[in-house]
Amino acid sequence: MLPLLVKAMVHGIRPEEAVFDNGYAGYWNYEIPNLLLIKTRIGFRRNARPNWRGKPKTLRLCYKKMVKAGKLDAQKLEELSLHPDPERNSLEDILCALAVTGQHEYVGAYYRNQSLAEFHEDRRGWLKRYSPLRSMIEGAHGHQKDWLDLDDLREKGLRKATLHVALCMLSEAAVAYTKVQNGTFRALTSQAYLN
Repeated sequence: MLPLLVKAMVHGIRPEEAVFDNGYAGYWNYEIPNLLLIKTRIGFRRNARPNWRGKPKTLRLCYKKMVKAGKLDAQKLEELSLHPDPERNSLEDILCALAVTGQHEYVGAYYRNQSLAEFHEDRRGWLKRYSPLRSMIEGAHGHQKDWLDLDDLREKGLRKATLHVALCMLSEAAVAYTKVQNGTFRALTSQAYLN
């Protein structure tokens, strides 16, 4: 997901919101988009609970440890315009500092906890934003898998990811080729009107 997001931003597309199913629920996928001010909605499992790493008190303690360990030395603190005392920095500044020092699980856990809290506070509103976008994406992928007869694909790990990317590119190329054959030269990879 992150390489695709970076590619979109390189091409001048700056999403305001990113929606993914639970398969993308790693801390990196919460951390990076939210630090870039992209609202992230990733589906939760029924038994989802807040993570202790993402609690503000824990984040401040982790920041204090990074200062003590020298990972946030005086020079780095000055570059980031931060104070060594976590209580004198905003939570957003602490999150950025922890990201710089490689404490990605803590930062990701904070944004995951925020999203989970929003989900619990207004489940209907959260799902109203999440479900239609996810359904559209899953529908497009399902359509590709049906036509290319890929439902029984059983590969794991890096090979699975490589195959998935290759097959998605193949299906988009097939869509574009079919459109060109029929005299259409705009939106070649769009599957919005595919029958």
